[in-house]
Amino acid sequence: MNNSIKILIIDDHRLFSDGVKTMLSDIPHVEIINQINDAREALKEVELIMPDIVLMDYNMPNMNGLEATEFLLKHYSDLKIIFLSMHEDSHIIEKIYASGAYGYVSKTATKETFLEAINVVLNGKKYFAKNIMDIVNSSISNKVRLTKREFEIIEKVKAGLTTKQIAETLFISPYTVETHRKNIIIKLGLRGEQELFKYLMKH
Repeated sequence: MNNSIKILIIDDHRLFSDGVKTMLSDIPHVEIINQINDAREALKEVELIMPDIVLMDYNMPNMNGLEATEFLLKHYSDLKIIFLSMHEDSHIIEKIYASGAYGYVSKTATKETFLEAINVVLNGKKYFAKNIMDIVNSSISNKVRLTKREFEIIEKVKAGLTTKQIAETLFISPYTVETHRKNIIIKLGLRGEQELFKYLMKH
């Protein structure tokens, strides 16, 4: 399977990971290269086989999924990691979102949602369900108190729109868009447009 999509499952519940493996059989050209129940062992495995996607549980012995993700992305920045978890604690979800992971899928999600997340990430995009993004945005809002309009600007910038396009979409002037961008930079404690771009790419 030279053109196969290599997926590594890291989860200490074998019954669950077996179920995930069965679901993934519905996607053509997918190869489950391994199922590992310990994050420390997974670090070695990633170095050996370089999977296209890592499915990561949060709660595991020795090292949790977040710690493993931060280590892996430090050494393999292009690695696509999707979290599979039961957690809906805002503090944990915010950390997962900020870690650089490509997605988050609840272990209670439907098969269709799960397969959608895999396909979205395979196409180079991030997948965070609306309820997860609501938690993240609420947490960010509580911290920096961004306005509704500033959140709208952020979403447009993340979508790749120019200042002119954002202005046309929101029916405001380009000058107003630039003013909002400057305020966002200040509120997030950043040092300019370049840092804002990096922040938005990570979040």
